[in-house]
Amino acid sequence: RDLDRVVSAPVLSGKVKRVNVNFDEDKHTRFKAACVRNGTSITDVINQLVDGWLKENE
Repeated sequence: RDLDRVVSAPVLSGKVKRVNVNFDEDKHTRFKAACVRNGTSITDVINQLVDGWLKENE
């Protein structure tokens, strides 16, 4: 992992809610591997995607 990216990752503020998402096994494996290669986490990627979606849809 790229330690600088992990250390500088945004910290969630306030209360945190868990959301379960179902992916087929192959997609999950590929997603997790891509996150590792990019030095990020699944949680960080999903948060970024949701933030972008909210900006366009709220």
